[in-house]
Amino acid sequence: MPPEAPSLKILKIGGSVLTDRSVERPRVRRALLARLAAEIAAAWRAGGFRLLLIHGAGSFGHPIVRRTGIERGLANESHRIAFAETQRLQSVLNGIVVRALLREGLPAFPFQASANAVLERGEIRSFSLEAVAGLLSWGLVPVLNGVPAVDVERGCSILSGDVLAGHLAARLGAVELLHGTDVRGIYSADPATDPAARFLPQIDLRAGGVLPTGIGGSTATDVTGGMRKKLEELGKTKARCQVFDATFVGNVRRALSGGIVGTLVVCD
Repeated sequence: MPPEAPSLKILKIGGSVLTDRSVERPRVRRALLARLAAEIAAAWRAGGFRLLLIHGAGSFGHPIVRRTGIERGLANESHRIAFAETQRLQSVLNGIVVRALLREGLPAFPFQASANAVLERGEIRSFSLEAVAGLLSWGLVPVLNGVPAVDVERGCSILSGDVLAGHLAARLGAVELLHGTDVRGIYSADPATDPAARFLPQIDLRAGGVLPTGIGGSTATDVTGGMRKKLEELGKTKARCQVFDATFVGNVRRALSGGIVGTLVVCD
């Protein structure tokens, strides 16, 4: 039997970090991915914690979903082709991420979330934990990604990485849920469009806590709700949560090692 498991941390890296979201075709930011893989592996080796990774789809998913509308369901043959093609593209991205992590000596294991999840009207109806929990118990690092998945009402809905991260954090009892984005953290408004936007070092989402009204979605092509949806999902967990800039050198390693490098989100 495996030994008693140490605490679990979940790291979600956004698709806007790993891919070039300014283009309509799949493109990985390979130099950045290589550096992030090295930081993750270094923190994991030194940290004494179990780790589960989730990454976004970025340019491997959002453009095709937005173009075809499959997030609203399957209505015809072209939708079914797009559903399958989106899964193929995101499996390619997941393989690229896993390969980068393996090169750094991390026992990363590709895990297809859409083969484990059933949605109903866009919400998770079921997600079996047995396989992912088993991988964690034996010292592997499951690597999942947001992806379109089977919906019993619509045929297809989007299982976003943010929803997946919050769902697994709550059910697996993660002590930390870290969201690596391409901005410093959370702002009072979108800093890309509002020069008066203020950085928020902490947000309290405990009973009675409300989100600032200026926090909205993403300025890039995004079918999963952007920053507001991310915070709504964080609020459902009891983990110590943080939203930070994963593109800044050293931030991923520092966040995994317990440092505050962005916005601390108090959930419990």
